[in-house]
Amino acid sequence: MSPGQRILHLLEHLDAHDAPRGAAVVAASSFFEHVFPPFPGDLGVTLGAAVGFARAWSTPLLFSAAVLGGTLGASVAWTFGRWLERRSHFPKHPWVARAHDEALRVTAALDRHGLSLVVASRFLPGIRAFVVVATGFRRFPLVNVLVAAALGATLWNALLFSLAALVGRNLDALGRWLDAYNRVALALAAAVAAALVARWAWRRRRSTT
Repeated sequence: MSPGQRILHLLEHLDAHDAPRGAAVVAASSFFEHVFPPFPGDLGVTLGAAVGFARAWSTPLLFSAAVLGGTLGASVAWTFGRWLERRSHFPKHPWVARAHDEALRVTAALDRHGLSLVVASRFLPGIRAFVVVATGFRRFPLVNVLVAAALGATLWNALLFSLAALVGRNLDALGRWLDAYNRVALALAAAVAAALVARWAWRRRRSTT
């Protein structure tokens, strides 16, 4: 059973009186995609919205749950970035210091473009969490990061809810489409991560020769 089918199976067992549980599923989906990027958070949010429309659940409740879950997840990602930055000042191995310098170079775009990158990254599944981690690493104020994350989540979730409304009751087709979308997004994120690792390894090799 695919992730989409599992989430859909869970949501379809909820009835018209289970709006709070549906909102909890939506919030958890939005939260865990920041804590564990392979988790199909967008899939859970969109299916939750689609089932919510079918069950006549409160749309403001579901939408608020999606934004709140993503914002809380962003706070965890930021905290992890700050922890990494603090740890990098007391390296137990020389490569940690080199990794710290490389991370600063890779994330320098945040200093040039500010928190607009945090908003834009919400439209890049599989990458958004790493951008928020980078803001913590570069010591961006948490409040500013969360405001940007909430704005990005609001804009992105508006698109997901619109998609859910357009699809209507064809939930199986929506689940299959989102499963495919999630696999493509993860493949792109893995490719970006591999490119960054290769770049770091190449720079490290050059510095030692």
